[in-house]
Amino acid sequence: YRESFATLNWTRHLAADASAGLTAYGFRTNGFYDYPSGTDARALRYRSASKWGGLVAAAHAERGRLAVDAGAHASTYAKDHAFDDRPDLEYPGYRNTGHKSEASAFAKGRLTLGAASLFADLQARTVRFRYTPTAGYGLDEASQRWSFVNPKVGVTLRAAPGLTVYASYGATGREPTRGDLFA
Repeated sequence: YRESFATLNWTRHLAADASAGLTAYGFRTNGFYDYPSGTDARALRYRSASKWGGLVAAAHAERGRLAVDAGAHASTYAKDHAFDDRPDLEYPGYRNTGHKSEASAFAKGRLTLGAASLFADLQARTVRFRYTPTAGYGLDEASQRWSFVNPKVGVTLRAAPGLTVYASYGATGREPTRGDLFA
């Protein structure tokens, strides 16, 4: 099995209390592993190949007791799945590809008031998943889109030297896993 990963980062200090940055990344995987079937039947060979790439942009600024962070992220991902009965590795039990693309943006603010820090953050995210099944497998190509808004508020309090208390309230939504989609 092989995995390759690359990233490129750029950061610019705009002032003593402000900065911005970009990160581009990508990775590829390719390989297989054999898995015993758990019966007297032959072992299965699972194959997997994926590629993923994206871009993250973020900025940070502080002024007095207020700090603000904001950014955006976009990515695309594709993964090929396959398994074969061993030793006949020429006939696939199945072959399919999942494609995922997403875009999100976030903003977070923090206000420090003495020993307390109040914060609020908000993320908006949209995800699209498309599935290309094995021809003749009985499943149609599927496509689904989800959108989420994930808010959170909280407080951090330095209660005593060496003791910090933290509380937050928020809501988080995300897409189901691949197994949840097809189970």
